[in-house]
Amino acid sequence: MNAAPLEDRMLRAPVYVAALLATATVFGQTTPVSVQPDLVLTNIGTIASGPPAQMVLGPDGRLYISLATSGENAPSVVSYAYDPAGTLTAPVVEASTGGAIGLGFGPVTLGRPGSAEAVATTGLYLTDMARNGISNLRVLTRGRGATYGGAGGTNTVIVQNIPGGYHQADQIIIKDNTLYVGIGVRTSDGVTPHPTPQSARDNAYGGTISQILDLRLVNGLVTDSAGFGLTGDSRSNTAPDYHNAGPYTSTAPDKLIVHSSGARNPFGLALDRNGDLWFTNNFSTTQSHGTFDGTIDPVTHILKGFDPGDLDLPDAKAPDLENNVYDQLFKARPRGDYGSNNINWRTDARHSNPEATSDAAVQAGFFNFATNGVRSATFDNLRPRAGGFTQYDQSDINRIVGLGPGSSADGFVFYSGTTFPVAYRGKAFITRYTGKTSDSNGHSVSYRDLVAVDVATGIGRLIAKDFVHPLAALEDGHGNVLIADYATRTMYRLSPAPARGTTPARGTTPVR
Repeated sequence: MNAAPLEDRMLRAPVYVAALLATATVFGQTTPVSVQPDLVLTNIGTIASGPPAQMVLGPDGRLYISLATSGENAPSVVSYAYDPAGTLTAPVVEASTGGAIGLGFGPVTLGRPGSAEAVATTGLYLTDMARNGISNLRVLTRGRGATYGGAGGTNTVIVQNIPGGYHQADQIIIKDNTLYVGIGVRTSDGVTPHPTPQSARDNAYGGTISQILDLRLVNGLVTDSAGFGLTGDSRSNTAPDYHNAGPYTSTAPDKLIVHSSGARNPFGLALDRNGDLWFTNNFSTTQSHGTFDGTIDPVTHILKGFDPGDLDLPDAKAPDLENNVYDQLFKARPRGDYGSNNINWRTDARHSNPEATSDAAVQAGFFNFATNGVRSATFDNLRPRAGGFTQYDQSDINRIVGLGPGSSADGFVFYSGTTFPVAYRGKAFITRYTGKTSDSNGHSVSYRDLVAVDVATGIGRLIAKDFVHPLAALEDGHGNVLIADYATRTMYRLSPAPARGTTPARGTTPVR
């Protein structure tokens, strides 16, 4: 996610949707949300404290929501009592650290791990909203007032100064005591930020899925206990941090290290039914239009074909949308390379990265795609179809090829329940949002929807459309999927449609 509140990262691009979905009028929504006729979308409340960015169910059974607020002491996390058949009740502001994107619960040690005085407890981990070009990872523990970081609790930045000037650290997943977080913007050489220099020091973190292998070994009382003491300005530092036990080479179980690299802007993280990690990756239409050829200018460090003027929203005009790289869905692989800013952008031997010339740069960036390459599970338009590139088309809402150019594929969850119809089970439910983007040929695209993707085939199905800005997604443990709208702060519950003759879910008119 960008440091600016989501608008720049929520890229700019088209929807050609046939009106085949049933219309469900949801309270509080100006435009009715349309949903597949065998599902129901219900408004279950509004998040009053701030715009929602990620959701998790806490160890106490409450629903915890990170808030993309701003201001030094603005609310960062709110929790609600959650009823799978009712609405959100009993809100509690759990943390006020100035806004957060990612959150998750995991172990932490208060004191030096292994020492007699150390206390093992459960921590609330956050990725801070980026400020002044940096974002942080922090952990909070409960205090006497039963909120995190309150009186008697702790609030510690455990990794500081993560690059955050163009994108930042985004959503979190914690599995088996390991924390995973996506960090945006791949570097061009393992050191230099891309596309323009930013203010954070260790740019080798950029464009990665990074991890802390064992949260039990993190000292939640010590600032930067899981970091590398990253300070300063990358433009004035001559010694990069990708060597000497840096994030790509270290195997420290208590430090933030790189799991895999080569993403442009990883945002949503989710686990499938086998416990494997997946993530959504945002491409920019302005970095992949018709004049784009995957080559970086060695002087400006800007991709050839990149026009900064294309960033003007919401009516940006860029060359031919049909030549744009689509947003992606990856299955994460240790030491994998996802292809951003290297030869994989277009499978053409002429277009290699001119800056990945040293062994250090190659090791820092995992640039050897032939060995480490991972392809998107969904069509990504990196390799043209037979006959060349074609205009993105999702007029068949039950067979969508690819997530689309600039779709801002964001929060998502694998549906593991059994209450939805069989066709939806095991699918990746992904939110997409962007304002209207038009190209020089008069084509336009916009997304405000939820799609279900079969990762075995890469084919998607439109589930619901006409949200305002859908972002976070979560399975509630009762066979439903929760969707949070960043713009309206509305929380929706997606459920199976009731059998004929029964009463529709509260907050929804009968589907038609």
